[in-house]
Amino acid sequence: MDRTISADYKFSVYVRIMRNLLEEDEAIQAMQYLNRANLLIHETKNVEYILFFKLCQARILDATRRFLDAASKYRNPLHSPIN
Repeated sequence: MDRTISADYKFSVYVRIMRNLLEEDEAIQAMQYLNRANLLIHETKNVEYILFFKLCQARILDATRRFLDAASKYRNPLHSPIN
């Protein structure tokens, strides 16, 4: 039995995991899922999860003391490039 999982579903799971890890102040672990989700972001059309992804990305950058990068992500997450 071959079960395929859509990129949208994988992306949404990775984003939910990132959000949960960030709630527990585990930014380094969340970064692993950020990297996985980053590979799938171009394949998803779900605007809500893309926004969650970008906000998680900004929070991870903030937590890892990359403040200038974080500020640019926080500034305008919907109109910024996907990376």
